[in-house]
Amino acid sequence: MKKLAVHKVLINAPVEVVWAKLVDWQHWTEWDKAMQSIRFKGPLALDSKGKIGLGKGVSGTLVVTEFIEGVSYKSEFKLFGSRYEFDHHLESAAQFTLVTFRISAEGYLSDVFNLALMATFGEKLPQWMNNFKQFIEQKKVDTPT
Repeated sequence: MKKLAVHKVLINAPVEVVWAKLVDWQHWTEWDKAMQSIRFKGPLALDSKGKIGLGKGVSGTLVVTEFIEGVSYKSEFKLFGSRYEFDHHLESAAQFTLVTFRISAEGYLSDVFNLALMATFGEKLPQWMNNFKQFIEQKKVDTPT
């Protein structure tokens, strides 16, 4: 699997608070401005499947493929013959939490799109992560650009 982007952010909140916000899919669209809609049948857990809408008619199923309560989860989305993986990991640092997001891809068409996606994700991931930080720290979230 080829890494497209990775970004870390330090959030002024304990890991329990950050985890609760991270798995609260009902509010993802408030800070993840690439996502127009998301719907799961219940709380996030291993093998949860949700419907995700990314805009411009792009939608599909987001599946939770790994879930370690309070620490990390991975999800994947298949699109155009490729698989995209989103890895979310938390580390406690006193009253702060270090959050790491990684986006990776594999598949026969991913190589065609990877250069463009690397640029897009490399540019947008820091903004989405800053939005997440601001969302938790109760600050104004940036609007999409």
